[in-house]
Amino acid sequence: MKKNRLFWFGLISTAVFWLAGCGPTPTPKPDVYEPSSQYTLLDEVSLFPTPNVPTATSPPTPLPTKIPATPQPKPTVSVQELQKIYPEEPLPGSDVEVIASDLAEPVTLVFAPDGRLFFTEKVTGNIRVIVNGELLPEPVLGLEVGSHSEQGLLGLAVDPDFESNHYMWATYTVPARANNDQKVNRMIRFTEENNKAVDVVTVLETPNNEGDGIHNMNNLSFGPDGMLYVTVGEDNIPSNAQNLSEPRGKILRFKPTVPLSAPEDNPFYDGDGPNFDGIYAYGFRNSFDFVIDPLSDDMTIFATENGPSCDDEVNLVLRGNNYGWNSQHDCDNENGYHPELNSIPPMWYTNQTISPTGITVYTGDDFYEWYGDVFFCSYNDGMFHHLTLNETRDSFTTHRSINGISCQTDVITAPDGSLYFLEGGGYVPGTIKRLYRKR
Repeated sequence: MKKNRLFWFGLISTAVFWLAGCGPTPTPKPDVYEPSSQYTLLDEVSLFPTPNVPTATSPPTPLPTKIPATPQPKPTVSVQELQKIYPEEPLPGSDVEVIASDLAEPVTLVFAPDGRLFFTEKVTGNIRVIVNGELLPEPVLGLEVGSHSEQGLLGLAVDPDFESNHYMWATYTVPARANNDQKVNRMIRFTEENNKAVDVVTVLETPNNEGDGIHNMNNLSFGPDGMLYVTVGEDNIPSNAQNLSEPRGKILRFKPTVPLSAPEDNPFYDGDGPNFDGIYAYGFRNSFDFVIDPLSDDMTIFATENGPSCDDEVNLVLRGNNYGWNSQHDCDNENGYHPELNSIPPMWYTNQTISPTGITVYTGDDFYEWYGDVFFCSYNDGMFHHLTLNETRDSFTTHRSINGISCQTDVITAPDGSLYFLEGGGYVPGTIKRLYRKR
């Protein structure tokens, strides 16, 4: 994207890089979270048996033999070619409209079936709504959040049965002062009534490393199987990502019940065994956002991933696979396939620290030329990335950046066929904009 680069460079260079954690990974600190149950629900009901809490030097958990090796996607073009980002002009007839500006650190955008646009505010803990183009003055829900570093109110999803149940789901960081001196990441479900939240229920909590504030519970989404998927960062403890008794550093999959429950067809489900039953895929450092591909025959997830000073990625996330982040990670994406770990290389990566954030598959009709393409934002440079796919949708074929579009935090396909995106947001005020084609 093209933007006022001097403004953004000056702004970002004065703050800690969000998501990616610029520079080498800090020495992990001991986990200070010590409740009676590691994973708790409302009314102190235990979701899963308490696992062993790993230290930063815990060995990886061996991959269970019941997970078959995954055939390796064959890239259509070389990794080196995909790392070249070609400029692209917006399609003829395109225009950009400001929907709402001067917002308080917005992060995630979601549409309800009736066209209302909901979004999260990282620091205020407010979920806001735009109705018929107007931002309502009162929030749908206000939460007390811990907002140190990358923490805060981050993820938001609309239930697939929203028209009948009006359920919405969100993820945020609970400060220690509001939770018996224990900071945790929490997922909630609430019912929306007349643009207000009622019946707020806690459905999942995971530990939060008190001293760091990075790599938290991020975004969530429903799959075509009706299951609820959520991505959880490794809490700045790299060994978490390889430990199958641990939810951090994973993409998780649940039945959307209260309490949440893991379906028995999850790849590492073992009931009363040592595994965390909700794990769908593992080996992630900080997979900030993902999109479930609506055009693939199989269950396919495209997910952004944030490395330290290398390996910012877009991954093809498949059931049961390992995506490689660990305590001895050595920026090895040139040779990213490790059969002994059942890991697969990223679809795309860069060794520049750009901080990939929101991602979507375009399925509208405003830009029919882009139908089925992948778009994602990057926080540190504000680029609006455009990737095309091969016929089997398991490899990228071109990588472009659209001129004149500044996208930092999120991008989604709107019901009207346009693309909504966030300029700014996260650490700074943000603006919701709409890329559409004049008719």
